[in-house]
This record gives sequence, C-alpha cells and structure tokens, in this order.
Amino acid sequence: MATVSALWGRLISSMSYREIDTMLKENEDKLAKMRSSVLYIER
Repeated sequence: MATVSALWGRLISSMSYREIDTMLKENEDKLAKMRSSVLYIER
C-alpha cells in the first residue's frame, strides 16, 4: 500500500492540476456508467 501511495504521489506531483481535474472527471463518468449498468442488472 505504501508503494502505491508513493507512486500516486509521484504521478500527481508530476501532473498539472488541470490534468488531474480532467482525469477525475473522466473517472467519475466511468464510475457513473458502471453504477447505472450495475443498478440496471440488479433490477
């Protein structure tokens, strides 16, 4: 776990805030699609 967070820290520090922001938004979109498809399957 420590190595993963260290890698994330290095990755984030090398990225700009704008890149991080767009990445988070893209991940949110993917999560929303996954969540809606899972809810659809459970119905």
